[in-house]
Amino acid sequence: MKGVKVDGDVYYDVNSNGVKDEAEGLETELTFIDESDKRLYVSTDGEGAYLVYLVPNRTYSVLINEFGFSPVRLPDEGYITTQEIIANRNFVLSPINATVSGRLLFNGSVFEERVNITFEADGSGAMTQTVLSPSDGNYTVSLRPGSYAISIDHNITANGTIKYRNVDKYLNIEIGGGFYKKDINLIEKVRVDGVVYLYNNKTNADLTLIGPEKIEISTVNGTFDFYVESGIYTIFANSTEESIKYTYMDHLEIEKNLTLNISLERATRLFGTLIYQNESIDMKMPLLIEKEGGGSVLSHSDDNGKYEVHLSQGNYVISINYTTTETFNGKMRYIRYTSTRDVVITNERKADIELYKTLNNVTFSGDLNVTGYIKMEFIAHSESAINATALSDANGEYEVKLAPGDYTLYVYVHHEHEDKVHFDVVTIPPHDVFHNITLVDGYK
Repeated sequence: MKGVKVDGDVYYDVNSNGVKDEAEGLETELTFIDESDKRLYVSTDGEGAYLVYLVPNRTYSVLINEFGFSPVRLPDEGYITTQEIIANRNFVLSPINATVSGRLLFNGSVFEERVNITFEADGSGAMTQTVLSPSDGNYTVSLRPGSYAISIDHNITANGTIKYRNVDKYLNIEIGGGFYKKDINLIEKVRVDGVVYLYNNKTNADLTLIGPEKIEISTVNGTFDFYVESGIYTIFANSTEESIKYTYMDHLEIEKNLTLNISLERATRLFGTLIYQNESIDMKMPLLIEKEGGGSVLSHSDDNGKYEVHLSQGNYVISINYTTTETFNGKMRYIRYTSTRDVVITNERKADIELYKTLNNVTFSGDLNVTGYIKMEFIAHSESAINATALSDANGEYEVKLAPGDYTLYVYVHHEHEDKVHFDVVTIPPHDVFHNITLVDGYK
């Protein structure tokens, strides 16, 4: 007897366009059950396609149970003919929504105002949902699997110049994820708006604010409007007109709604080379350039030690404080390059930067849990580490300069008729560390 050929696809329509696209096929199993309860199990391939031959003149039901998706039964009840199965041979599975719950928090406490929380679809099958939080600060929302951008935009002031915004921005829901716990932290943000001018005419520019947070935007028709955390910022504005660069830099203290009128100035080119012992140093390093009266910009030299920035006229201080590793006396050591130079910019100028190099010893300090003048031994284990000893003061406080690296730390003291000891491996990073040390009973 010749079987009836049935072939089709099982897939998850991630983008909801009504057709099976690449990577939407599901590897799963279909169960064909005839009216006498005989069962035939068929698996899809890696692209979600299946092929089966059914007995003619019989009726069937089709079942699909795939983890994370709602079960499928064709028909909803009873049985259908093979021709009806052929007519409905493609199966689109729907993912089961996940339940997401959590608290709204402000300064570590539950936030008890009602606010709209929007979970905006950001790909992978997500569907935008908005939920109004209850007054107890807890929320619950049902979300389809996918990637979401979380958004809260709630006025504090009636005119909206200060708002509550969310710190936690993203959420990813996996298929079959079930339940998710997601607390959302809120922060106050202040409105900053204004206009950028060039020779008294509105002009477009790229704006950057650096402070408690970093904001990068481009003006629209010369205007800007955004929200930031309150605090101290440096603001930059840059524009290019007919190959001529224009700039602005200033220092801002933002505590309440601020309206700015920014007038761009023609930028002046400052360039130079990093120099060590009368030779250029081929190394990328950060340069902090601070303007007298407020504002600073972070620039970098290139691989050849050359730098170039475009700044408004004024008095500046250029600083370098850069840590790296080099071979020193046959061993790898942490090295610090430093420099400070005053620069007055009135016209394009070259300003080379003379560097100074020292071993980058860091401060390792803390408290012992016993008092008295106690010897501490640091035994080097890594290439960059150097053996050292230290002595705590009478209160058990210690401070020692160490080369970054790995050490065995050994501390022993005979304290109040008993032996106390500390024996551990510590890693000293290339920056200062505060570390308390606990001595325990020791035995010979």
